[in-house]
Amino acid sequence: MKFLIGIILLTFAAIATAQPSLMIGGGGNYTIITDNDTGVESSLPRPGMNFKLGFENRFSPYFSFITGLALESRGEIDKNTNAAMLTIEENYKAFMVQLPLAAQLNIPVGNILCLNVFGGPEFGIALSAEKKSYMNNDPDPIDTVDFSEELRMFDFGFNVGIGIEINTGKFGAIFIRPGVYFGLLDYLDEKTAKKNGIDPTGKHQSLYVTLGYKINKRPKSPVMDEMISRTDEKDTSEQNTSTAEQYNSYRSQDSENSTTSSDYSGENDSSSDYGSSPDEY
Repeated sequence: MKFLIGIILLTFAAIATAQPSLMIGGGGNYTIITDNDTGVESSLPRPGMNFKLGFENRFSPYFSFITGLALESRGEIDKNTNAAMLTIEENYKAFMVQLPLAAQLNIPVGNILCLNVFGGPEFGIALSAEKKSYMNNDPDPIDTVDFSEELRMFDFGFNVGIGIEINTGKFGAIFIRPGVYFGLLDYLDEKTAKKNGIDPTGKHQSLYVTLGYKINKRPKSPVMDEMISRTDEKDTSEQNTSTAEQYNSYRSQDSENSTTSSDYSGENDSSSDYGSSPDEY
């Protein structure tokens, strides 16, 4: 309980710091448990889902820190054939709340795309776990067992991935974030598992992809600020050049008008001189 309270406080602290962006997304994953069960003929990855609420805090145009909360389903599918040549499938499923703490490198690609490289530790809390058994691909389970007590309550691992952001304007961006999670702790509680005659070794591993939208808390992100600043500088330079050209054109026309006026004045002076000659004549 104290651990859960700590996660909530840390999440709210992340929201309050600097100017984070809100990240909302969901997607799918394939998970497996890296155990060495001698009684299992084959283990297959289990398809699952993920829903994530994150906060990205950018400290510079190219570096940011991400935290938040994620709800994920994990597990695996084990298959065996008994003495009667019947196929028994055991589907393990667990729901986890994850807290990622990831450092991220942001690499702008043009004015629209941004490449994200991220990685860091990730903490987890097990909410529930069950095992459903099926026979000969029958869609209805023949047995359902709750093994929440055997599951380790806390999980810890490392998360890495590469993502892409597509800027949609000053308010946010669409993101696609594929990644891999490597669990570092055994997924079962050692004492409870041994008491029930189960091998406690085995760690969660997950391959996932998340699609979502990032909403900027402020109008523009630092990378967009830099891009817009460059555009503004270019527009200002072009405007100054245009103004200078207009001014030079005006000066040129004014100079031509002055020359024409001077020539016309000279002609009038000549006529005046010619008009005085009759007296002399």
